[in-house]
Amino acid sequence: MKKFLLIMMVMCSLLLSSCFPTGEKNNEKAEYSEITAIAEEINNFSIADLKLPDSYPEALPRIRVTLKEWDSDVSYIVSGGVTIKETIEYPSSRVNDDSYVVDTFDNNYFVNHEVGRIYYSRFYPNNEYTDEELIASTQHRIYSYIQATYADDLLNASELDGFGKEEALKRLRAIFAELDITCFGEPLIYTVTAEYANSLENDHKLSVADEFYCIVYPIYFENTPLIYDAQIGIEGSDYPFSVSNRAEVIVSKDGIVELDMDYICDNEYEKAEDVQISVSPEDALNVIVSAYKDRKLDCETVFNSCKLVYIPVETDGKYGFTYSPAWKFSGYIKHDYGSVVNLDKTAEIVYADTGRRYIGNEG
Repeated sequence: MKKFLLIMMVMCSLLLSSCFPTGEKNNEKAEYSEITAIAEEINNFSIADLKLPDSYPEALPRIRVTLKEWDSDVSYIVSGGVTIKETIEYPSSRVNDDSYVVDTFDNNYFVNHEVGRIYYSRFYPNNEYTDEELIASTQHRIYSYIQATYADDLLNASELDGFGKEEALKRLRAIFAELDITCFGEPLIYTVTAEYANSLENDHKLSVADEFYCIVYPIYFENTPLIYDAQIGIEGSDYPFSVSNRAEVIVSKDGIVELDMDYICDNEYEKAEDVQISVSPEDALNVIVSAYKDRKLDCETVFNSCKLVYIPVETDGKYGFTYSPAWKFSGYIKHDYGSVVNLDKTAEIVYADTGRRYIGNEG
């Protein structure tokens, strides 16, 4: 259990805010060898395993997307046809004059939905848990841990015995088809075995029958993902929420344990003006290295992935957002708590047209 108690301590590693060195745009061109030489001189900083993209488009359009509005049968679809016990509406915290709906079922599950968002999970008691509730609660905690922790080794894991990845995906495809969602790209599938789960969990051990997949679906437009594995704000905007476009699902042999879909867009989008990708991956990396070179890093910071993504740059009406291309560098920060060592996800973003480093609304 102690690993999970650390999650709140390490979530700041996921936030792209003034917690990181701020750094301004660096207009100077630098050779890759010069960049790596500087990086090697930075204490507790590494890009040794970072592979930059070999090719990328000369330009990408800005795109305008609209959050998806759901039909009235959304809860029936997500729950697998369970009859709704009670429906309650609450004022939306995101959109003025809107509401979000909570539908509850007799099996202690509920669906919370509003424009662009669906959350399906179960209620948990305050004290005594049934065995089924203990299992689901443990699966949820491990899923939360994987969200915050660098766990890419689970992406290459083998399938679960008696429950293949394709079977899990088939269940989800049926739901997405009924919800009319076609903008998802290839999913990332984390295989969680009982052995792995029990290495983290001290209070309740999972059996082989309780093993599960954590499946993440990014949204793709123009063959480029919208930001999905980090939550970011919109710089210069009064929009107060962080954005991350994705579906995340816990699926076991018994069915869907939890489904969390947020900032889901309509399948159609509008192209705006073209944005020149004038900043190369090397240029973007130079911006990041320059931001870190004069900083004292107490924990080992590693960047090992670079990809082109779309990030939100403007709100557009009540449910719309405008996205622009950016370079996203991903990796982890190693936190050593003595008996526990966590590799907590971290990320840096550089705008692909200006070379300016994203610092969030707090920077």
